[in-house]
Amino acid sequence: MTQTLAGQWSVECSRGPDWLFVRLSATPDSQSGGYAGLADSLDQLRRAELLRRLLVELDQVENLTEELVAELESLRCLLETSGGLLRISGVGDASLPANDRQHHLAHYPTRRAAVTAGRPATSPVPDC
Repeated sequence: MTQTLAGQWSVECSRGPDWLFVRLSATPDSQSGGYAGLADSLDQLRRAELLRRLLVELDQVENLTEELVAELESLRCLLETSGGLLRISGVGDASLPANDRQHHLAHYPTRRAAVTAGRPATSPVPDC
């Protein structure tokens, strides 16, 4: 299902066992507000789905800016203070801004890797 968050960000959402998967769309050229408020919007979406685990998929985001990384860090803090878990996929260390490579975001190349966190999967994880 596609939803529009505050700031006019379009996201595709799907659910898995105990997870909410959110694919952030490519940054539109007309987006003037940046990523401000994205953390709160994603947290509200997660809470509305009554889930604690959130995977943000960034494979369509062309430019992983420091502002986006800061919003993801804020989101991580929001989730951890309520007993939740944030992971991101579709990004590698080389894509992160240089001063953010040592941050606390758990990031993985694929959805499967993020959900299993390196452990063998015990049940199928949708890859799409």
